[in-house]
Amino acid sequence: MPTLLGDEPPSKVKKLIILTLISLAILLFPNKAVESVFFWEAEVKHWDYGYLHMPVVLHTERTDEVLEPINHNKWYGNGSCVPYARVRSGIQLFGWARYFLEDAAKAGYATGTDPVVGSMMVTNESNGHVAVVEEVFGKEVMISEQNFKGIYIVSERTLEVYDSRIKGYIYPK
Repeated sequence: MPTLLGDEPPSKVKKLIILTLISLAILLFPNKAVESVFFWEAEVKHWDYGYLHMPVVLHTERTDEVLEPINHNKWYGNGSCVPYARVRSGIQLFGWARYFLEDAAKAGYATGTDPVVGSMMVTNESNGHVAVVEEVFGKEVMISEQNFKGIYIVSERTLEVYDSRIKGYIYPK
């Protein structure tokens, strides 16, 4: 299938221009999900995980919808946990995840210690981390998140409901 740039792989200059434009769009519209069509992979050095093969974007569309089901082939915002959790949960908080429980109360969101599907989980991992509760079963909670396994990587994992890393939950309005 031909791309907008033709059938030949794009040059490094074209790749740089496209990535710059996409990055600018993401910075200008941080609260929007980015739907992406990928057309090549680039080897990107990640500070914790060494070299990763990352998809490079040719075309993006923006949407305000919470995206269902989890799509592991999308980029959300700047690749950190916050834009993904914001889009997936609909909870419109901005800034550092470590302050989200306090910021949520100021923004009128209810917070608590009980996991609820669709709520935003705040943890003390890294410099603060957020994820979205996908399922609660017994004493376990399954979450989806971005940037736990690496920048722009969407993943899921299961934690014990009373895991010491969990600071609390923010509930959608």
